[in-house]
Amino acid sequence: MSGTYPITFVAVKLPAFLEKEFARQNALVALVSYPVSVKGFFYRLWSYRNAFMTKEGGGKQVGPLIVAATWNSRLDPSLDEPSGIAWFGYTLAFVILMAVVATVIWQSKNSRQDAAIRKRNRKPVLIDLPSDLSGNFSGMPDVDPESPPSVDRDP
Repeated sequence: MSGTYPITFVAVKLPAFLEKEFARQNALVALVSYPVSVKGFFYRLWSYRNAFMTKEGGGKQVGPLIVAATWNSRLDPSLDEPSGIAWFGYTLAFVILMAVVATVIWQSKNSRQDAAIRKRNRKPVLIDLPSDLSGNFSGMPDVDPESPPSVDRDP
């Protein structure tokens, strides 16, 4: 009932659809949120205490008091019966669920195939080193390992 403005209706007799609601709650006074169309007239602004106004700092809630001559339910009575299109919602939910399951299965299968292809295509890298390591392979001048390194210093 959040965001609604309270309206008080007064009538000599409650309509049948509201009598059922009061009987269901087993109460003389009940909070009912029900769409209705009312023929009646505005009597006055009605002020009363309620929990909301007490919580907000006191005072009384003000709302219109309407004397109802006739009122009718605006709910469609066929809503209590199972809908003829409920199968569509169940079918759509099933299709979406199957699409998710198929995607998971496809992803799993695809990742296994990709891993197998990567493994098959991965070739070992072999470096062919000559057996004689005394040769100069880098284009650098030969260095005698026995001689101390020379250091060029600027005077």
